[in-house]
Amino acid sequence: MVSMGPLLGLRAAEILELLDSMSRLARHEAAEISLGDRSLGQRITVPFFSGGLQGSVYGLFHDIPEDQKDAIHTTLLEFGQTLADTYAEMRLSRLVALLGKQLGLEDLAREAVCAFSPVNKLVVETKQGQAGFKLCHEENYWAGYQPLSRQEMQDMSGPAWFTIKASSAVAIHIEPLANIPYFDPDFFQLRLESGFRRVFAPLDGIAAADSLSTHEVHQRLRELATYIEDGKPSFAKMRQYYVAQQVERDLLLCGTRITNMKLKGFLEERIGAPVRSGYQISSYRGEVERVFPNKLKVEKTRYGVSLSWKIVP
Repeated sequence: MVSMGPLLGLRAAEILELLDSMSRLARHEAAEISLGDRSLGQRITVPFFSGGLQGSVYGLFHDIPEDQKDAIHTTLLEFGQTLADTYAEMRLSRLVALLGKQLGLEDLAREAVCAFSPVNKLVVETKQGQAGFKLCHEENYWAGYQPLSRQEMQDMSGPAWFTIKASSAVAIHIEPLANIPYFDPDFFQLRLESGFRRVFAPLDGIAAADSLSTHEVHQRLRELATYIEDGKPSFAKMRQYYVAQQVERDLLLCGTRITNMKLKGFLEERIGAPVRSGYQISSYRGEVERVFPNKLKVEKTRYGVSLSWKIVP
């Protein structure tokens, strides 16, 4: 009753009153309780994605003022995305750390599944051979992973398979999930590859040859502006345009910060409507890096990202 109370619209005092009534009834004493008309609690479900991790965050609320719903939705969304980003980064970092250790093939494949799950099938290939796992199903539920047979590991001819070169000696072949809501296999591949490259070979420093010039920044900004002025730009282009604007503004400072809320305001100003998703800039780290390839160092902060670069002397 306590756990279901908010969904039924019951408050703590009313739950205690009900429990007291039940106690009196158990002693054969007549009892009456009137709760009046109940209003159901409202559940908000937010799907999120990060570096291969797919899932949802749930929030259960009661008596929310109408003017507060958007703010609560935004807070819930940011919490879910931050959780997803952090956990995905931890899983990828663990896999990268283990690549240099003498793990058995099956153990390495199991670690890869933990890093990239959920996937339909995964095969790790080294000079020693292959090992892999596939997702199991029980009715409408996922039921963990089980080892692939030798024949199943040889059958990787489907169009959905792709390969991540984890190191010179390790290749990871993945068949992503298909026909799952909020899960796009192509986007999954791009984000997974981007996240793996970021963890495996981070930009510890930027070479002088990779320094930004004022001319390059202005040129890139003009290129992105053509997409924005086209009339129906994608959110991806608008995010990149905003990043380029901030780099241009703070070019001589060699660094800038981009927050979710400022990007949200920019997107809403461009499209003239509220934006509920697509403004969590830390979730698009690879996209940010591609604004000026190999020339931006991107670090996540609590409310967005921090960018740094070098400029041509």
